[in-house]
Amino acid sequence: NQIAEIGFDSFFTSTGPGIDMLVSDVSTEEQEMSWTADTYTHTGINVQVCVTGKPINQQGIHKQHCTAGWEVVHNTKSYISSADCMGCIHLNTSFPSKTFMLQGFGKVGLHTMKYLYKHEAHCTCVGETDRAIYSPRGISPKELEDYEQL
Repeated sequence: NQIAEIGFDSFFTSTGPGIDMLVSDVSTEEQEMSWTADTYTHTGINVQVCVTGKPINQQGIHKQHCTAGWEVVHNTKSYISSADCMGCIHLNTSFPSKTFMLQGFGKVGLHTMKYLYKHEAHCTCVGETDRAIYSPRGISPKELEDYEQL
């Protein structure tokens, strides 16, 4: 918490509420985002809307951690449904015949994989910083999530 406060005190000289929206990233959870919101509050501005990833009891949004994965899928869907884009690479405009690879299986990767899986696209490879898994038949997000829990 002290590190967050010290870091944000110097951060406020070039940024702050009304200028930026802070979102959680790798290794940040509700606790860190709660500290961030608390530190922003010291500026005297109602900042609850410019810090995401907070706990529900601090005006956080239910399932907010899923949104980045949904955004990736939404943008991918826009690209795949474009006949012009798909025509250039000689592919059809539907998900079921598509395969994809993921770099990272954190918050964004997990939810991206789940959403693409629901669209019947098949993940053939998931890479992490120190390892990867590959299956030409496809990787189930549930099985990979269960494996990661071990």
